[in-house]
Amino acid sequence: MLFGEQDETINRKTRMAIQSGLKPIFCIGETMENGKRVRPLLSLETDKRGIDQLTTDDIRKVLIAYEPIWAIGTGKTAAPEQVQKCMLIFDGLLQGTMKTGWPSSPILYGGSVNPDNIGKLMAQPDIMVPWWGEPA
Repeated sequence: MLFGEQDETINRKTRMAIQSGLKPIFCIGETMENGKRVRPLLSLETDKRGIDQLTTDDIRKVLIAYEPIWAIGTGKTAAPEQVQKCMLIFDGLLQGTMKTGWPSSPILYGGSVNPDNIGKLMAQPDIMVPWWGEPA
């Protein structure tokens, strides 16, 4: 968004990373405006276009990471239920794209995880949270 990259550019960069043996991290997340209106589907459908041109095998080589744009660098965290809902929405969008089926798997959540909220986030069935601090 900040660099004005188009979907074709993102598709091309992702394919090149995979061909080079890298595991790209494809980041998704809604804006504050869409989040407040409880319309994350609009943002997530737009995000999905960034990997629409990948093959099913290529999509399986990509790590999907979710964080609402409004949470980046703000210290704010989406409610665990909102994170879960957005992950399931995106998972459903991917299932609709892939010809042989998307093996539903956790999507990485990277937004403002801390000792106070990690337990509630990890309690959601489809959230995978990276944690490098002391155990909560």
